[in-house]
Amino acid sequence: MPAADSGNSKLGNVNYVYAPKENCSDSCPFKGNGCYGDNYPIKWQADKMTSGESKRSVTWPQLITALRRIARDEKVRLWVDGDFPRWHKGVDTQKAIELGNALHGKKAWAYTHHHPLKKRDVWAGIIRHYLERCFTINISCERPEHVDEYMSHGLPCVIAVPSTETRRQWRTPGGNRVRVCPNQIDKNIQCDRCMLCHKRPADMAIAFIAHGTKKKQVDAALAA
Repeated sequence: MPAADSGNSKLGNVNYVYAPKENCSDSCPFKGNGCYGDNYPIKWQADKMTSGESKRSVTWPQLITALRRIARDEKVRLWVDGDFPRWHKGVDTQKAIELGNALHGKKAWAYTHHHPLKKRDVWAGIIRHYLERCFTINISCERPEHVDEYMSHGLPCVIAVPSTETRRQWRTPGGNRVRVCPNQIDKNIQCDRCMLCHKRPADMAIAFIAHGTKKKQVDAALAA
């Protein structure tokens, strides 16, 4: 886990974490099919981090210790690449709880394609629990109806949209607001200034427009 790097063009002064590709959910339509993490230089950095070649690579216990040591109110992003640890076909909820507890008092946010199976799912409960404790776990969606479904149960969402999207904000069929990531509109707005993925109105989802060298693959996956 690298320390905060004020020179990062997107994140700004934010601590950030990579995770192994094997953590990614098989339900993600971009897995091996246009994932932004497969673009360079992110892929190059992620491969080094998760293979142990990077001096910043850590084991799971070391990661938890490092997160605990981060000062209160500092900003932490999970995951630049990868996802929460898996258990069988879903998320490892015990490790997710370890992460949430280690991030207590920090301003942390994450993204996941490990979708809750139902509103009373243990994973859904964990997401709601930590949302009230300054750790926002955003469910990554590709369809507005999924955004409406999850957000109706108090679960924060982000949504991938095609590279051809020109709107900056709109509403889902269910009436939830969607706002394009501010950094995609103005590169001077970095995550450490924006923080909408960490804290925003309960009826707002954040949209990420497909970009990078694999954006056409993302467009095709979204259209499928």
